[in-house]
Amino acid sequence: MLQKLLSIDRRWIFLIIAIVVLIPAILKISAPVSTISNATQQLYDTIEKFDPGQVIMISLDYGPSSMAELQPQLTALLHHCFAKDLKVIGFNWLIFDSVLLGQKEFERGAKLHQKTYGDDHCYLGYKPGGVPNLLDMGKNIASVYPKDVHNTALSEIPMMKSVKNYDDIALVIDLASVGAPPAWINFVYGRFQQTLALGVTGVMISELYPALDAGQIVGILPGLLGAAEYESLIQEAGYSSEGGDGATGMGIQSFLHLVLIFIIVLCNFAFFIDRRKPRIQTYSMATLGILIGIALTLCVFSFLYRDNPFYTFAEHLFVGLAAGYGIVVQIKDGFIGTIWESLKLSIHQGQTIETILTLVPVLVGLLFFTQFAPNTSWLIRIPFAITIGYGAGIAIPAAVEQDIFKHVHSTLRLNDLHSNLKTDLADSLGQGQPTVELQDRFRQAGLVMTKTAKIKTIKDGAKWQIQDQIQLSIDGEPIISQQLDNTVLPDLLSRGFIDAGYELSSSAKIKVWKKGHRWQVVDGRIFNINTRNGKLVLDESWTYTARREVNPKDKQIEQINIYTDFFHRDGWQIFNLSLIFVGVICTLTYFFFSVEHEGIVGGISKIGVIFIMVGFGAAFGNTVMGRVSLLIGRVQFLIKALPSLFGG
Repeated sequence: MLQKLLSIDRRWIFLIIAIVVLIPAILKISAPVSTISNATQQLYDTIEKFDPGQVIMISLDYGPSSMAELQPQLTALLHHCFAKDLKVIGFNWLIFDSVLLGQKEFERGAKLHQKTYGDDHCYLGYKPGGVPNLLDMGKNIASVYPKDVHNTALSEIPMMKSVKNYDDIALVIDLASVGAPPAWINFVYGRFQQTLALGVTGVMISELYPALDAGQIVGILPGLLGAAEYESLIQEAGYSSEGGDGATGMGIQSFLHLVLIFIIVLCNFAFFIDRRKPRIQTYSMATLGILIGIALTLCVFSFLYRDNPFYTFAEHLFVGLAAGYGIVVQIKDGFIGTIWESLKLSIHQGQTIETILTLVPVLVGLLFFTQFAPNTSWLIRIPFAITIGYGAGIAIPAAVEQDIFKHVHSTLRLNDLHSNLKTDLADSLGQGQPTVELQDRFRQAGLVMTKTAKIKTIKDGAKWQIQDQIQLSIDGEPIISQQLDNTVLPDLLSRGFIDAGYELSSSAKIKVWKKGHRWQVVDGRIFNINTRNGKLVLDESWTYTARREVNPKDKQIEQINIYTDFFHRDGWQIFNLSLIFVGVICTLTYFFFSVEHEGIVGGISKIGVIFIMVGFGAAFGNTVMGRVSLLIGRVQFLIKALPSLFGG
């Protein structure tokens, strides 16, 4: 019996998994989301704070293979943004084969919320270029995307007239299934200090949590679970009336995980019982598109039985179509859309310098083809040297700053171990209004609160948001709006904050929103709340938002709105911080080979091995979830497609 269990044909396992996936998919069983992860909650809270009219940019760096995990994230995010009257820009930075996926989802979400293309949302499509495109967009988005997917100039799109670069964008969200997030963190956040959030597949999530802890991103959606959590949040807030594919997918995953756990436990039990025995090894175009999709899906799944001509045909067809489509996109958007159009424009306008600047990189790029001529193949070293030198010059400083320094600083925040609010203070915060005692505690910590300050409790008292308003003035005279028109913080404005009880750093900058109708003073410091010498010390990033008075003739600033977020750290959070610190030290010790791993060093390195194994296990678990999500996506496609063939 045990021998039969251990030598069972894998095709029976595939059949069991198929049945377990099909049943909840057909019955549309959703898994309830009992708790919301901090990563998802932080992204939701960030978008929730934005005012109507602010701009969100979403990059779709995933293809059809990851659609099952990331498309529900996009759907939920669009529901939230459109319901709050935020303007949304969509584009494809790294992967071109999801342009149609993103464009159709934008159109569907806009239709549902009655939003107009050009006024409330737009889609820019794909442009070849990689990291240089990210850097150029920080200066001028139109220089990278002069036209949208409908071939309309950005200058003719109403919502894009007030959007020049990242300074005019409140939040950038990257939905990725490939290695795009590090580039966004290193270059967009690292160089431009752009507020950034991520949505990734389950396989990638574990390696990106350190970026969240280091403050490089404001939130992250972890795979299909993140989509289900976000759907739950927008449902609770009334932005959406029903659950989406995220909740349905999590229902399927929950059933499948239970079956997989049972199979793994059963087989391991049989293995350990039997471990001493010797082992032996063993009709319309739309309808036509649906039919082709169903046929190719079944052809690919036929490989689970064994290799066959149907699978080989589907595999070769996919490779050929992907290669052909990629070549066409590169020629259309790369050569014609970028090089040829720029040359025609510069020649027509008689701009000699611009023409030369366009031709030089083209000629250097053509040197790559000299490898086919033996006598001139040495010339290929020139473009290789330029490419490697340019890439290293951009990547190394950003990687050192964002991947090493930021994460080391985040790991060594030992004072966070004492970052604990006392119970009485937590009780005071839960009352929803600043008590006299709370006022005094905060005043001692350097945070001045007015009598009209409001406190919002989030996540059952584990997080609070303080909203306060103060009059910003110098020597009793309100500061006029002209003093906020500069991007560098004027001395007079700095004095005004000091007089109000807030001292800004020298790196503080001003962002101008809505052509001078709103200003945002951004201070890049990161603080935490710590208890030192019995006093509460505020240590958190603050954002000050200044608004013009309602009367357009009076350009004096009426008030400054201050939003301060901080967390109440309980015993588990202190334990987690300690565990991360110990894990980093022990893991680094394991890879330190300059001394023998004996004695104390040997003991620490063995603990490091445990942390490494736990990390590998978590990564493998995320990988399984990702692969299951792919299966769920194709099963959901089949379930929706088959009835449509018969008018269902």
